[in-house]
Amino acid sequence: MGTRFLMEKMEVLLAATMSEKQKKLLINGFDLVDFTPPDDFLEDIHLILEYKTGEQIGDYTATRANRYILHSDSNNPMISSLELLDVNAYSPDLFVISGLQMLDNFPYPKLSVRSERLIKVMEKVHKVDKATLIHFEMASYVEKELMTDLVKYLIPHVDSIGCNEQEIDNLMNFLEFGKISLSADSNPRVARVLDQVRKVFKILNEHFFKYQGGDSNVRMLSRIHAPTL
Repeated sequence: MGTRFLMEKMEVLLAATMSEKQKKLLINGFDLVDFTPPDDFLEDIHLILEYKTGEQIGDYTATRANRYILHSDSNNPMISSLELLDVNAYSPDLFVISGLQMLDNFPYPKLSVRSERLIKVMEKVHKVDKATLIHFEMASYVEKELMTDLVKYLIPHVDSIGCNEQEIDNLMNFLEFGKISLSADSNPRVARVLDQVRKVFKILNEHFFKYQGGDSNVRMLSRIHAPTL
């Protein structure tokens, strides 16, 4: 997303904990938070296996597009760049929060550590100038406890969310029934996705509206970006 913003001639501050080697892989133009990796810093490794419908490997043919991700990453689950980021000093028009799927199923020493980090994210968001729009780019989540924390600590405080047709299905099921979707239609009808978007809007904004009078940090959701797979 940051690379796309740069291509559109925007100024981008990236809050990420990266080694000098990783920084060199970025295209020119990023402003980075001031992070100097320690000598024992472990680089994140993400292996993404992606294939399209109809692609073949050996005797097997993919019946649907899919993406499978393996990773070794101890930085993003701790949101380790959070304290380094001073949003208001940069005075952005838009503040994007992404990558929180890395908190899903991470082996924390205590489960409360994750909630504590998300509360810190919420506190950071509360300090963002009201003129700055806040966007949360979602992803796939399979832990009910994490979805509960996201709906409690983050989603009420953003202006927009981004989620594909499978992620919106998951979010709607969680909001409506308190359950995680274990599978979703790989090629849903457009009308079905639009119905889900409308339902998510209705549930979230009705829920947030109840608390807006007593919490100046609550933002009414104005947009759902639904890029398709």
